Amino acid sequence: PSRLPLTGPDGAPVAFIEAAVSDGNLDAVLRKLTYTSAGLALAALGAVVLIGLLVARRTARDLDLLVEGSLAASRGDLDHRVPVRSKDEVGAVAAAFNFMMEDLRTSKERLVIAERIAAWQEIARRLAHEIKNPLTPIQMAMDTLRKTWKKQHPQFAEILEESTSTVLEEADRLKHIVTEFSDFARMPKPNFGRLDLNDVIRSSLKLYQGAAPIETKLADPLPELDADKAQMSQVVLNLVENSRDAIKDRPHGRITLSTRLGEAGDRALFVIEDNGPGVPPDLKDKVFAPYFTTKHARGGTGLGLAIVHRIVSDHGGRISVVDAPGGGARFSIELPLRNGTALLVSRI
Repeated sequence: PSRLPLTGPDGAPVAFIEAAVSDGNLDAVLRKLTYTSAGLALAALGAVVLIGLLVARRTARDLDLLVEGSLAASRGDLDHRVPVRSKDEVGAVAAAFNFMMEDLRTSKERLVIAERIAAWQEIARRLAHEIKNPLTPIQMAMDTLRKTWKKQHPQFAEILEESTSTVLEEADRLKHIVTEFSDFARMPKPNFGRLDLNDVIRSSLKLYQGAAPIETKLADPLPELDADKAQMSQVVLNLVENSRDAIKDRPHGRITLSTRLGEAGDRALFVIEDNGPGVPPDLKDKVFAPYFTTKHARGGTGLGLAIVHRIVSDHGGRISVVDAPGGGARFSIELPLRNGTALLVSRI
């Protein structure tokens, strides 16, 4: 038995309380407390693990959404947004990501507008220059004609014929410049339809029968593509004209057109090759600009390759120029095929 003393005011014991406790009952109570404590601990641990798994799962899902948004941004999809599903750190990152995407989209729109304005300003400057060039000989011809008329020059008839010929020639040049600019500015959107690129090439080259040494090596068959037939024909004609002009002063000028399927089977290759002088390195990034030309003396307006670039862009493709093996230039155009693969058009 256990004794519990009761003390008085002076601290001396005045009585004792005796209590008897069974050891068997105490062991049972201790076991029950132990089991209860263990159960509560396991339940708490299970709850912590479950909550951790749920939080980890939600965090992983939110992180997957952030990764998906980052991939969309890398593809240029600046309209993609990540849902903000919490107010924790991950939610803050998602909100910051959306803010960044909106800022990038706004900046891109402003950049596009600025580039468009700059492009048209450059076009206007070059157009004014192109129009000014014919005006000078017209002015000189008319001034000569006026002076000879006043002096009653004995060869006035010959001077009149020469001056009027100059005026008419330069007027035709002005008309050509204005017409090309109008066509370039009002170029319609592509009227897509199924077509065979080889057929377009053959049909376009009929205009040059006997006029230019053009060899063709067209692979057959090639997959059909969705494109504007008239615009694709214009691409071929403009590139051929560019090659013809490149070999004009060559004693053994050569142009070769060929097509083949790409190695991966998802592209068609169109190659136009000439042995001209090629494109100087410092001009490669300018050849597609409207009114850029190295052929002023031969009446070039600088819109041929610009029109090609415009058509290719309207078809969702891209164009580039590199040096060709053995001399010449290679213009490469990539266009989407009907099944979503790509068409590569090259000029070597």
